[in-house]
Amino acid sequence: ARGMIGESNSRKNTMGTYIFKDDTFERVKHNIFSTEVQRSLNKGWNINLRLHGALSDYYQANITKPSFATEAQYYGSLKEMKLTGNYYFSTDYFPGNRRGMLQIQQNIQQKLTNGSTVYTNISLANFSPRSYAYKMQLESKNIRIDAGMTLARYKNTGISIGYQNQYETSNSYTNFIQDSGSENNLSMNAHRLIENLSWISGNQKHSVFIGLENGLVKYPYSNKFELQLKANATYTYQWLNLNATYQSGSYFLSEYVSAIQQAKTFERLMVSAAVNRNFLQNKLFVNSGLGYINDFLSGETPSGFLNLKYSPSQKYFLYVNSSWYRYKMTGISSAINANDIFTIEAGITVNFQTKQVSKGKKSRIQALVYYDKKHQ
Repeated sequence: ARGMIGESNSRKNTMGTYIFKDDTFERVKHNIFSTEVQRSLNKGWNINLRLHGALSDYYQANITKPSFATEAQYYGSLKEMKLTGNYYFSTDYFPGNRRGMLQIQQNIQQKLTNGSTVYTNISLANFSPRSYAYKMQLESKNIRIDAGMTLARYKNTGISIGYQNQYETSNSYTNFIQDSGSENNLSMNAHRLIENLSWISGNQKHSVFIGLENGLVKYPYSNKFELQLKANATYTYQWLNLNATYQSGSYFLSEYVSAIQQAKTFERLMVSAAVNRNFLQNKLFVNSGLGYINDFLSGETPSGFLNLKYSPSQKYFLYVNSSWYRYKMTGISSAINANDIFTIEAGITVNFQTKQVSKGKKSRIQALVYYDKKHQ
């Protein structure tokens, strides 16, 4: 159930919501009340506040649990400084998939007199949900700080330089690592330099982007910093797009654990090319691409696709969609087997007479019937 005051006023409105949910998986009935306030202040300041309260009856555990969550977003400016914030907090048993979460995002941009811009971005996420029906002991935290400068564009070229610090810790990966000892949490800390270069031609037809992330990282169970690198290059023409990405070293705990399980260093190369173009006076549309991935986990993985659409008239069009994908996997005998997946689809779409507006009385009827029965 939902109600709103000031629905037609985008600068000032208030909303209230009530939700009832009977969750048979967790054996609980939730009653959730929410209110939302949106205000647009002077000089471009906008604020959105939400407050949620819940009363949960865990009938199997015979427990009644209150919980709440609150969130806020805002954006505005002070002269040449732009501020944006996003905040969220929920208690450990709050219903939904964002229970036990603290999330903070704060962005600050300051424009300088010479046309350059300095920026600072701070992001913090702490996740520790709990449940009476399931055993949830997950605790994870991710903190990232970005600071840098975007230089004033020189003709058709743009350059930005920044520093990034990323810290991640979690207790959800220790079961995947043998001989992890008594340590419950894995953590990694990285310091990186971020360099970006962009260029666009004078006729706006060609564009190039090159991005680098390079620095030092300290992995779990290590007392020394190691090198890591990520490079991305993109070239775009009117109907052509080329992209290449290379990464050496793990940037997240999930990547690190995957590499440790394979007793390898995380390394990945991805190359792709895509074409989108019309022929025959826009009657034939071609969308095609090729891809290639080579990483520590799956080895060499090529792929491709070709989609054709031919429209001789507005009444109908013909289409053909096809794709090909090759991957390798190790069998029981430790032999590496190549597998190919090829799909093709062809059809015709006919456009019948368009909908006509009725000259009679206007009315609207909407019905929804839903029934779900689970057997255990």
